[in-house]
Amino acid sequence: MKISIRSHSSLALAALTALALSPQLLFATVLPANYAMPAGTVNTNQPGFRVRPYQAGTIGSLSAAENQQAGLYGANLADLTGADVNGYYTVTTVVNWSGTGGTVDTFPPGDPFPGIPGNGAVPTEQFSEQVVTYVEFPAAGSYTLGVNSDDGFGVTASVLNPKDLSSAINLGQFAGTRGSGDTLFVVDVAQAGIYPFRLLYFQGGGGYNLSWFSVITNSTSTNLVLINDISTPGALKAYATATVAPPYPTAFNFSPAGFSFVIQDDISALVSSSLHVQLNGANVTVVTSKVGSATTVTYSAPALLASLSSNVVTAQFSDNATPSHNLSALYSFVVPTYTALPPSAALPPSAVDTAQRGLAVRVSQIDSATYGTLAANIAHAEAQLAGVLIDPASGTPYPDTATPGPQPGGSYVITNLNFSFDPTTEQGAFTTVNGYADAPFPGIAGADNANMAGEVL
Repeated sequence: MKISIRSHSSLALAALTALALSPQLLFATVLPANYAMPAGTVNTNQPGFRVRPYQAGTIGSLSAAENQQAGLYGANLADLTGADVNGYYTVTTVVNWSGTGGTVDTFPPGDPFPGIPGNGAVPTEQFSEQVVTYVEFPAAGSYTLGVNSDDGFGVTASVLNPKDLSSAINLGQFAGTRGSGDTLFVVDVAQAGIYPFRLLYFQGGGGYNLSWFSVITNSTSTNLVLINDISTPGALKAYATATVAPPYPTAFNFSPAGFSFVIQDDISALVSSSLHVQLNGANVTVVTSKVGSATTVTYSAPALLASLSSNVVTAQFSDNATPSHNLSALYSFVVPTYTALPPSAALPPSAVDTAQRGLAVRVSQIDSATYGTLAANIAHAEAQLAGVLIDPASGTPYPDTATPGPQPGGSYVITNLNFSFDPTTEQGAFTTVNGYADAPFPGIAGADNANMAGEVL
């Protein structure tokens, strides 16, 4: 049994002081009544949370954690022993986890993170935990919630399905990295009920812990109480599952050539014939393809969308539940600045050797031990590659110490562009894990990694 009452202490006073003084915490976020789950649809006999650990690539922000959970950084390396077929554990107690079993805010010692046992078999960094649940608010009113995290987190509430980010209201977050610390946020609940909640946590490196709680005050004390700590009076209850979970849109992407998004089935599935999509208020024809439980929706514009244009995409669809749910999604985006290539710039097919796929790379380097570290800008690199970067001491071009490649002009032919000066320490989203091992820069040898310039043709 976990007892999680915290008496009126200096730490609690500090937390409430932060609540009072921080401008972002002065105003409550309203949780509308229509976000409450329909009566009888939440399994109140199954307390707790569903938790999906994911570990891949390198993360250090909330947006990167979303990408990781979406599978954009490679296969999941977390330990899924005991998880369901979708990679979710069921936790029936509280969210109070620590990599070392340490304590925060006088809560009991933290349990291990689901899927991250800390026994050496699974690395204890670069992972995220997606926590979905249904939180019961017994009465309308203002509630102060809090998360103690190392590193960051975000808490949202959605309509009918906690995983539906298209309808999500951001309630509280710390989007970057930090040591263990509290973030408090106020939620105004318009109507008593049970609401779908999602907490996304990420750990970039170093220490790691996560505790999710509410702040309960009365005339004599201030208590920090873990959510779903049912042994403590006043604790908010949380439930792991519901009988309703409609399909939800995710993974929206756009370019000047159009856009795409995915509708992910859940307990109920998309009725494909019900899908209607508009761009800037006009109906558009989309192409759909379904793999497993995910339907990809793609729109190809007949002409490039204008550079810097603002656009709004709306999608309406229904599911196969009885009765069905009428669902919608709204996306807005601004096309980035671009320069359109004129058709006259295209090479005739006969001028391209289509049997030799890849890229031509030419590199140049100036010895930093002799000449020092030179300026780093595009004009400097262009002059260096052209061989006209002049050494003011001699009045002649700097010598190029790079080894030229075997192709005309001294270039190398490569299959993909993923270079690192030290390939043994892989960085970024593309690594051996997802099939893109770092490669050394062609033509560059030795320990000098300064004064390099290159062009890709």
